[in-house]
Amino acid sequence: ATNYPHAVGAAWGSRLRGEGWVALAYGGDGSTSAGDFHEAMNLAAVVRAPVIFLVTNNQWAISTPIRLQTRVQRLADKAAAYGMPGTRGDAFDPFACHRAISAAAARARSGEGPSLVEAIGYRLGPHGTADEPSVYRDVAADRLWEPMEPMARTEAALIEAGMSSREELAAIRSQASRAVLEAGDRIQKVELPSIEEVAGTVHRVTPWTLREETLREPSWNRGRPG
Repeated sequence: ATNYPHAVGAAWGSRLRGEGWVALAYGGDGSTSAGDFHEAMNLAAVVRAPVIFLVTNNQWAISTPIRLQTRVQRLADKAAAYGMPGTRGDAFDPFACHRAISAAAARARSGEGPSLVEAIGYRLGPHGTADEPSVYRDVAADRLWEPMEPMARTEAALIEAGMSSREELAAIRSQASRAVLEAGDRIQKVELPSIEEVAGTVHRVTPWTLREETLREPSWNRGRPG
């Protein structure tokens, strides 16, 4: 939930400067149980910051099911405590998400303040590369949700509406895959910054703890470029 306060600050600054743009902050269902979420929601409502809190409710906060982290049945209901509207939508339907976000953005731009949008879905895969979901949940449930997977549904809708073809969509997927691989290759070639560089972009005055670190090269940084 650490990105929520940043989004509120950016949105508030935009409103004070009259820039007219809206901040969109993403988080999972688990983020609504964190302190940053509540502080950001409260401040956003008080100052009428043009920000949208988009919470993806995929039923799991890593290995914690939603029923064990909050007592509310609808995460969107948490918005009422802060005086802002809360809506729900299908996270697997990009068209529904677009409508919900567009409505919240229009509200924010008109000066009515923030909104909470709960996008309801299911995490079909692991939380990350270190996660093994079969340890804590029934993999049979994954198979029940697989037909709702958004990519296939969206492609089918585009083809049925005559807005695209299977060949065009296949070309887009191939192009996207190449772009991701090329970006990964570029990142691998980026030199790691030195401790001095890292500290210099965070603190106005380097803390004594980091000053001591710079006196010796840490083992994890030896032999690396930069």
